[in-house]
Amino acid sequence: MVNAKEFRKWLPVMLVLALLLAGCATAPTPGVPEAPQVTVSRYVQLGAASSALAADTAIALYNSKQIDANTFNQIRTYLKLADQAFRDIATETASADTWAVMRTKIAAIGAKIAVSQTVTDPTLQAQLNAIVTALQNILGVV
Repeated sequence: MVNAKEFRKWLPVMLVLALLLAGCATAPTPGVPEAPQVTVSRYVQLGAASSALAADTAIALYNSKQIDANTFNQIRTYLKLADQAFRDIATETASADTWAVMRTKIAAIGAKIAVSQTVTDPTLQAQLNAIVTALQNILGVV
């Protein structure tokens, strides 16, 4: 049985995953299509939140000796790349470029990221999968 402290610890992870699985937190008004930049921005926020949670989880696993230094460094490198990609995409969606120009730049940013990172811890793996899902959803929009 999970105690209240453990439940509160993993609640943000569950919420982020639920939002990713649901697609978006809110749906646009029917008949009024949402600008693709807005959709991409939502996925960037979800991906960045998943990345932050994955970083916290990786640190906790490393500190408790559940993952070794090599695995931790691989995850850290992957998260740095993902964080930079999310920042670059957020910067691009806020630019004055046309959507056609943004699409090309965002696709190039997304192409720099490895598809996935595999770990044995199921919680950390779910968080890393959420990052990949957010990146795939972004690339699906462009």
